[in-house]
Amino acid sequence: AVALRPNPLNARADRGRSFYEGCMVGIEGTSTNSNKCHYGNPEAERTLILFGDSHAMQYFPAVDELAENHGWHLIVLTKAECPPEEVEVRSMVEYREYSQCDTWREEAFKRIEKGGEDATVVMSGDTEYTPYGPEGEELTGDDAAEAMEAGYIRTLKRIQAAGPHTVVIRDNPTSIEDVPSCVSEDIQHLGRCSFPRRREWDREYDVRAAEALPQTHLVDFIADICPGEICRAVIGNALTYRDKDHLTATFARTLEPMLESDFREAGLM
Repeated sequence: AVALRPNPLNARADRGRSFYEGCMVGIEGTSTNSNKCHYGNPEAERTLILFGDSHAMQYFPAVDELAENHGWHLIVLTKAECPPEEVEVRSMVEYREYSQCDTWREEAFKRIEKGGEDATVVMSGDTEYTPYGPEGEELTGDDAAEAMEAGYIRTLKRIQAAGPHTVVIRDNPTSIEDVPSCVSEDIQHLGRCSFPRRREWDREYDVRAAEALPQTHLVDFIADICPGEICRAVIGNALTYRDKDHLTATFARTLEPMLESDFREAGLM
């Protein structure tokens, strides 16, 4: 317990510096443009672009370290509750249509498309959204999964047509309870805060979309988060989750060596 980082009582705030430097566009109002969130070497020949919602931003510490280690430029384009796939979704927090997401995504695409062949887009997103159908109806089950997969493929094809390489980080599993709260209450029995890895078909559409396009490289951290099919509350000295479904920045930073290995395997270095 003495070595555990972050302290479970402060885990919710462990989001990485990009969050606190205003690189996560909020849900409220007319927030439709990302700030100029540049990291690393702005004069570098290679550029990484982190693109998606809060499930993309959670990987910032690993992506940032990768960029720093190789002298690359990093741009962060993230918006709360706005997935990278080109599809209309409902706001899960405000339970309403979320047209600001569509406007923001289009502006993000315009910035991405300027990157050319020297850019690599690293994208990820929560896979529990409710999308809308062609008549404005909310979709569920297989229909929702198929709509989200099709939207993901549209996004990947649009980015690739403009030149950048594409990397998809598979969405992480979700706990049924707040992980830091469980750890705080049961620090001597951390196994009670573990949870089984979930593999529902309707939440795997990001994997199917990435595998449908051979030019896209899929990064899968699930074995690192959930060794032996069990998702751990603590790995090493790091608390893995800051709530039910977001990784702590502390733990995400430990994934950089695996991310670098994936980049080498994909020929992106």
